[in-house]
Amino acid sequence: MSRNELFAALGKLYVDCLIDWDRNHADQLLTSDDSAELGWGEAYVLRAFAEAYRFTGDVYWLRRLSAHAEAVLANAKDTPEGIPFGPVYADGFLGWGTDRYSGQYDEYMVHDGHICTPIAEFAAMVFADRGLYEAFGNDATRFVRFIENHIASKWLNVWDRGRYAAQEFAWGETVRNWGGLDFLPHNQYAAFGALLLFLDDVARDPRYVSVTAAAAQTMYRQKAVEMGEYFRAHLESLPGTDAYAWKYHDTCGAEDTSHANLELEFAWWLHERGLVFSDGDMDRFARTFTNVMWNGDTADPRVNASTDGKGDWTGGKTTWGWALFSRRQPTLWHVLARTFLSNSEAPTGSGLVAMGRLLEAGIEAGASPPTRGGAERG
Repeated sequence: MSRNELFAALGKLYVDCLIDWDRNHADQLLTSDDSAELGWGEAYVLRAFAEAYRFTGDVYWLRRLSAHAEAVLANAKDTPEGIPFGPVYADGFLGWGTDRYSGQYDEYMVHDGHICTPIAEFAAMVFADRGLYEAFGNDATRFVRFIENHIASKWLNVWDRGRYAAQEFAWGETVRNWGGLDFLPHNQYAAFGALLLFLDDVARDPRYVSVTAAAAQTMYRQKAVEMGEYFRAHLESLPGTDAYAWKYHDTCGAEDTSHANLELEFAWWLHERGLVFSDGDMDRFARTFTNVMWNGDTADPRVNASTDGKGDWTGGKTTWGWALFSRRQPTLWHVLARTFLSNSEAPTGSGLVAMGRLLEAGIEAGASPPTRGGAERG
């Protein structure tokens, strides 16, 4: 198949799967108040709606995103009902939290960041576009004020690691057990850093400043850059590959392909804004995929589940962040397009995010867009 043929086939598959997924699966986690379910499920629903709008241009998808964001934020609370929690958790900031990991109800930065990033991204799109602002401006303002006042403020309020010093090393940062960036797997602060970038976009927008009469916020960008520089300082060059290597956390082994999506999104969005990462950095991330994680077979491409290429070959479906880098590397685009086209299972929300990004990359590279708007929805 030529690239144009791959693109056309991927576009048809994407639209067909998107409509079926929206009708039958997208609302499954809408009423959950568990941050693990929201972070590792609903966050992809919100992202998939955003990517669907970019590809189709149909504001139906933004209406879906807005309705989901409204429901998710409405479920936030300060403390859970009938579940043990530490006193530091009752801090007056609304959120979600889960007892899935520690047995005690906690709020996790990675969940909060992952859930709220696409909502803040939606708001940034709305404020940047007059037509969208007329349709969604009130919703976007309300969402951002909530995220600023509860999610961002909660974590920025404990940024000084001495306030709640970690009593012991723990995977996962919680308000109860905060230890600073050194204690976190890289993907976990990256999710929060991505949220801060979109909040920064909104806070600098003249429409938002006019509506809120607020002074321009500089802390969001400052902290995002701090986290980006921290991550970049922990990257290593792989000899003979001109690619980057990094670990899940510096005390353990290589980052896995799935969690790496969060770090890659963060790095990509920093680079888009001219912050921290250079063009060369972006190319090295792309070569991590093509030179280390891909099996080298164009007819039957497989993707490793580890960024060091030493895992099994099941990493191809969890690539929503890697898909962004297909803009810089045609081989990466080809491998992921074939991966989705050869998969017999319907894509999940995260798969639809990846497919949408691949299609956007294809259009940027000069492919003729397939039919993009007004798809029939039952």
